[in-house]
Amino acid sequence: MKINTKHLVLLVVLAAVLYLIFTFKPSQKPSCSDGIMNQGETGVDCGGPCTSCAAKSCGEITNMSKRDECYWAEGVDKKDASICDKIVSEFWKDDCIKGIANALNDIKLCDKLSGNLTNTECIRDIAINTQDQALCDKISNIPQKDICYYRIASDTKNKDVCLKISTNPSMYTCLALVLKNSSYCDQVNEPNSRDWCYNRVASLNPDLRTCGNIQSTQTKDLCYKVVATKKVNPELCALVQNTSIRSSCQTEVEEVRKKMKEFQNSLGAGTISVQ
Repeated sequence: MKINTKHLVLLVVLAAVLYLIFTFKPSQKPSCSDGIMNQGETGVDCGGPCTSCAAKSCGEITNMSKRDECYWAEGVDKKDASICDKIVSEFWKDDCIKGIANALNDIKLCDKLSGNLTNTECIRDIAINTQDQALCDKISNIPQKDICYYRIASDTKNKDVCLKISTNPSMYTCLALVLKNSSYCDQVNEPNSRDWCYNRVASLNPDLRTCGNIQSTQTKDLCYKVVATKKVNPELCALVQNTSIRSSCQTEVEEVRKKMKEFQNSLGAGTISVQ
């Protein structure tokens, strides 16, 4: 059959029109739901101007505990407390907010915490971070308030802050360590705490007489070991009664001597002196 040229042209035009009808898609403005990674997104329909990919993936997790953990990680990483609000578990939500509060030293975030002790710990940690004893004053929990004063006094070497501590062992131990004076340990009214006080002062100011005040045999041995190591004097290890601690004392002193000798040799110095 002979095909008319005119008919052939019409068929071609019709085919082209049908192709355009079924294949043409009008241009759309980029959006966060077009299924295309565009407009500066870091993932498909997330990141950039859209919701963060991490937040979107957290929301898609069906297991509640894993979803909470995901929001916790993102909130702490971005230091964004609003992400913590998406956490269902009270414990993880508080931990998320407290971590951000401490990182930013933002005491206002402490008020968002549900647990009373958690709120106190939040204020205490910020006070220690900023060395602001006025924040310690706001703490109603006495043990936590004392810890707050103790840490700031130790960090700043301020004996006046020690005097704000309400409990006997902590206050006098604080004074002893800040001033490196074991006589304050004498006033500690609890035997174990008093022995610990002497031991700690001896580590700061090595003196065998300080160790001699200790009642506990084991603590006294550990004190002698500390002094021997600090003075790099293996002969002092002979004062230790416990054979295991004495052996450890001799080993540690020799290790210190060896490191000091290697260091001095690297500087071209002479032999080390033993006290």
